[in-house]
Order: sequence, then C-alpha cells, then structure tokens
Amino acid sequence: MSFEGDLIRAGIIPDRDGSIRIEQSLYAKNLFPVRGDIWFVDKGRTTSGNGKSWERAFLTITEAVTAAGNYDIILVAPGFYTEVATQVLTAAQHVGLKIIGLNSSGKTRGPCAMKGPSGGVTTPIITISENCNDVEISNIGFIATGAGKAIQLGDSASGYVWRTHIHNCGFFGDDVGTYAVGNYGITTAPAGGAFPDVAETVVENCHFYAWKAGAAIATYGTRCLNRGNTIFVPATATGIVAGCGRPFLEISSNKILGVNSTDTGILITGNDDGSLVMVNNYLLNLAYPHTKAISDAGLACNYSYNNSTTITQHDPDT
Repeated sequence: MSFEGDLIRAGIIPDRDGSIRIEQSLYAKNLFPVRGDIWFVDKGRTTSGNGKSWERAFLTITEAVTAAGNYDIILVAPGFYTEVATQVLTAAQHVGLKIIGLNSSGKTRGPCAMKGPSGGVTTPIITISENCNDVEISNIGFIATGAGKAIQLGDSASGYVWRTHIHNCGFFGDDVGTYAVGNYGITTAPAGGAFPDVAETVVENCHFYAWKAGAAIATYGTRCLNRGNTIFVPATATGIVAGCGRPFLEISSNKILGVNSTDTGILITGNDDGSLVMVNNYLLNLAYPHTKAISDAGLACNYSYNNSTTITQHDPDT
C-alpha cells in the first residue's frame, strides 16, 4: 500500500506541483469524525504563520502539536527540528493524531528529523500519554541528543495506550539514546516493574541505529506487533524486548545485527504458552541471538536464522 495511496484514500491528494488539496469525500469525513484539520510545519520559512497552509506554516512541531486536536494531521516539511521540550500527546487533545514527514516530492521517506531537547537531557522526544489512542507517526527521523527515549508510550506506571502505529521512521541513538520506542518506566528486566499496557502497538518498517543502554523496541503490551524492522545493536544493548506477561505478541521478519560482544537480539522475559509468535527473523553477529525465561512452548514456530548459519525452532511440543 503506497503512501500516496494512503493520502488519496484519506482525501488528501498531492497535486502535480507537490501542493495539497482536500477532497470532501465520504471516506475523508469518516476518517476525521471530530475535526480532521491539517497543520503544516516548515522550519525553512522565515516567520511562523497560523499553520493552515505551506505558505503560512508553523516553524516548529511544538506549535503544531499545541494547535492540533483529535484526529488532526501534522505534515512536516524537510528539516532538522530541535524542539525545546518533549512533545506530550494527551487524551484530551490528540486522540487519532497523525504526524507525517514529507520531502519536497511528497514521497514516503523524506529528510524530516526531530532531535531531542538540547543539553543531553533524559526526557523523551515524544510522549504519548495514557488513553491517547490511535496515534500514527510516520516518515520521521528521531535523533537522540541525550540518554532518553525517542517515543515513550505512557507517562505513568499503569493505564493503557491503545493502537499506536509507528512506521517508516528512522531512529538514530548515536550511542547515547536508551530506548527508541518503549513504555514509561521501561527496563530490560520488566518482571519487577509496573508499566502501562501499550495494547496493539505496531512498529514496522523502521530502522534503528545504536540505541546503547536499553533496546530499540520495548513495547510491553497486549497484542503488539514488531514487523519488518532493521536494527543495529551496539554492545550491552538489545534489539527487541518482549514479555512482562502481556499475551499475543508477534515478532516477525526483523533483521537484527549486533557486534558479537554483550548484545542481545531478542530478549524474552515472560509469556504463557502459545502467546508469542516469533518467526522469520534474522539474528546476526549477536552474543545472544535470543533469550527465553519461559517454556519452549511459549515460542510458536520460531524459524529464525541465528548468526547467519543456524535455523532455530523452539517449540518441541508441536
């Protein structure tokens, strides 16, 4: 499914000159049942406007997040956006929000990047608060400037964040970022902690580079899907963390490359039998391709390549 096709189905159709026009189609009205406004961000402008068009675009993503309401879309022009504080998406204002990066041609992968707040701080770049459901983030690069997360799901030890969709993004940890996508309070030993349930989080078709102290993806939630990602894991870090008693997870078709030091490809910390599908992953040059602290029957049909040579299957009961 193409990015342009998504825009057409949403009633946002790129004209030949790269501008955006709105089609008042039945689909568009159903897609944006609350407001459906579009906000434009372009740091290349000299002055900030009202955000209603490219000619009057905001200069910062912060302005757009402040202005946006439920089911709105934020379109981000190329540029490196260093915001002064974490972008906090709330249940009161940002349910169904879409943040989409564009290049000058409106294609899928554009040079749109968000940097963490300056000064090496540990706060996330974006926090999606409890009950701020159905958020979509695509085609944005996230660049760590301190020991923090790129996208944090939840901002307390309980509650839910439903149906977050993160895709076609790049995450650049630069050996300082901790977790690229992870729950509030996340650790790589989740059994002893309390975390919000980030149910039905989908992270797919993203690239992750050098998230050093934690993991690229650590979404402890029910019915989560991590699919088709490419992850470069530095020493002491982990590619994907799964478990914490949240059932019905899928980890599939990921390519995870380590440095064969103390790195882990997939860390499994606890699931009941039959509640985790791990299939068709490529786990290369890792000290620990994957670990498990559960019975083998908890891993269903795990045909994965371990360090390029061995196909492993951990489900002897079938």
